[in-house]
Amino acid sequence: LFAIADEIGGAWPAMVRAAAQELENRGERSYAVDLLSDIRDIFDAASDSFLRSEDILGHLSRQQESPWAEWSKGRPMTLHSLAKMLKPFGIKSERSRAGTPNPVSVYTRKSFEPVWERYLPTPGLRETDTSGTSRTNPNSVSDVSDVPVDLYLPGVEVDGEED
Repeated sequence: LFAIADEIGGAWPAMVRAAAQELENRGERSYAVDLLSDIRDIFDAASDSFLRSEDILGHLSRQQESPWAEWSKGRPMTLHSLAKMLKPFGIKSERSRAGTPNPVSVYTRKSFEPVWERYLPTPGLRETDTSGTSRTNPNSVSDVSDVPVDLYLPGVEVDGEED
C-alpha cells in the first residue's frame, strides 16, 4: 500500500502512513474494548439504568479521538453496527417505552455490568488522556485473551452483510 500511495502522490502517502501508525499504536487493544469503555462512560455520565440506542450512538459520534463518528466509509456507527459489535459479549437491546409513546430500542446498564467487570478494570484504574476522554489503561487489563479483537473492519463485507 505504501508503494501505491507513493505512486499516486498528493496527500495519499501521508494518509497511508498515518493510518499504519494508528494501527501500530493500537497494539492489542480492540475496538470492542474501546466501545465497552465509551459506553460505560456514557452510562456513568447519564446515571440512568437504561439508555436509548439512539442516545448512545449520539454520544459515541460526538466523542473526540474515537472512530465512532466515521465508523463506516466516513459515516457514523449505525444501530446495526452497534448491535453487531455488542453481540459477542451477549449484550442485546431491549424494547421499552423509555418515556416515549411507542416502544424504542434501549440498552440496560445491568446487561453491561458483567461484561465491564470482565473486560475493563475498575473505574478507579481508568485514566484520562489529554483530550479529557476517559480511556482504559491497556496495561491494566489482566486477561484479554478472549476479547473479540476487532470483530470486523468497518465497511468490509462479513457473512454476506456489509456494515
